[in-house]
Amino acid sequence: MQLHFKLLALIAASTINPLATHHSQLAEDRLQRLVEISAERLAIAEQVALAKWDKGAPVEDEAREAQVISDAVKVGEARGLEADEVSQFFRAQIEANKLVQFSLLADWRRTGRAPDHQPVDLASVRRKLDQLE
Repeated sequence: MQLHFKLLALIAASTINPLATHHSQLAEDRLQRLVEISAERLAIAEQVALAKWDKGAPVEDEAREAQVISDAVKVGEARGLEADEVSQFFRAQIEANKLVQFSLLADWRRTGRAPDHQPVDLASVRRKLDQLE
């Protein structure tokens, strides 16, 4: 919610001040990148689901989730972001990713099989997720 107010303030300011227009474009560019990264993270959810299907691992991994959020907060704070906002954003990302995984796994259980695929190494998939900035 606070992000929306900040974005609206930047847009409103850009109609008054040419310098603010530059800042507004930067905000739009950053928001666009954030949307792209979010989409990339969700696209990787299928690979995570396949890895968990292969190993019979549960979707929920509280230790991993806590570590991802903790690491994201540290990076965010180093970039001047509020810890609570970073935490909320990544928690939402994780929940969205889990919804995709639960949905895929339910479909595969219903049909009795996952799509044909090469074995998926969960650790390497997680490294890809960790590298998204």
